Amino acid sequence: MTGITEFTEVDRVTVLLQQAGLPTEVPASITNRMLVDKMYTDKKVRSGQVRFVVQDGIGAMKTFADGSYSVPVEEEIIMALLEEIRG
Repeated sequence: MTGITEFTEVDRVTVLLQQAGLPTEVPASITNRMLVDKMYTDKKVRSGQVRFVVQDGIGAMKTFADGSYSVPVEEEIIMALLEEIRG
């Protein structure tokens, strides 16, 4: 994990999503490459770069130096994080 959101908050959000009947895992049939390719269709993509919104706890978003709520993330970092999360 990135160390931004506490594990207790991650667990709480996961339970709430499950209680609402929402998925909390990506199906095995969807590859990391497929996920990254889909990220490029998001409205936050700027100049061909995927941008992430980062939680600063439950109900709050981190604000970055330029005042935005999103930060560019290199594809290599995204792939490495997906590998770590999904194995």
